[in-house]
Amino acid sequence: MTPAATPAAALPSVDAVRARILELARTQLHLTKELPPGELAESLDSVQRLTLVVAIEDEWEICFEPEDEAGVTTLDEVVGLVRAKLREQAEAPSPAQDGSQP
Repeated sequence: MTPAATPAAALPSVDAVRARILELARTQLHLTKELPPGELAESLDSVQRLTLVVAIEDEWEICFEPEDEAGVTTLDEVVGLVRAKLREQAEAPSPAQDGSQP
């Protein structure tokens, strides 16, 4: 089962999402130490932030909207946003459930 197909009751925990984001930051951004708490803009430049956003979207097959990203500045907020997007996906009716064709 892919992360995007996770039912609402089986959403990854806050700790699991945080750990995976930190791992993505290390591997995708080639960081030598963990992201410090606080504002991501203080730790990452704009290219690094964009790279991390794309890696997160790819990892969980989610899509951030510009208005989502505007209100997210810390790792905790990123974790919350990822879990909210996963919850939305899990609760959305599949094409077979809503009668539409693929």
